[in-house]
Amino acid sequence: MLRSIVVDRGDSIMDMKWLLLSLDGRVTRASMWAFTGVYLVAGIMIAVVAPGEIDPETGQPVMSDFGGVLFLLFVVLFFWPSIAISVKRCHDRGRSGWFMLVSAIPLVNFWYLVEMLFLRGTVGDNRFGPDPLAGQGKSST
Repeated sequence: MLRSIVVDRGDSIMDMKWLLLSLDGRVTRASMWAFTGVYLVAGIMIAVVAPGEIDPETGQPVMSDFGGVLFLLFVVLFFWPSIAISVKRCHDRGRSGWFMLVSAIPLVNFWYLVEMLFLRGTVGDNRFGPDPLAGQGKSST
């Protein structure tokens, strides 16, 4: 799914390695949306596959041991790729990867989401690399 959205860099294994592990370059909104979709689907699947229980004493939901292990695996597997995609998206907007720290500020984090998910990246090359949409005949993705 993500393969078709990544800028063609040759080998598909290298594309995914670059997309999910590297902090260099730029990605489009479509790549960010695709990753966000995969992230959400994976999280929902964990919630469905490993439901918790209700603690009879407190009435609060408690995650099962299996659910806890799955959730920990989910966090470990998605932690770095989430950072890598976000940094590359910041780069596409012409900002340093440090801009993602804005997402930790209440109320201001809304602007971060708008920029990362809805606004087009800078047109043409910027200091972080070539325009990922250059030569694709697309102007809005």
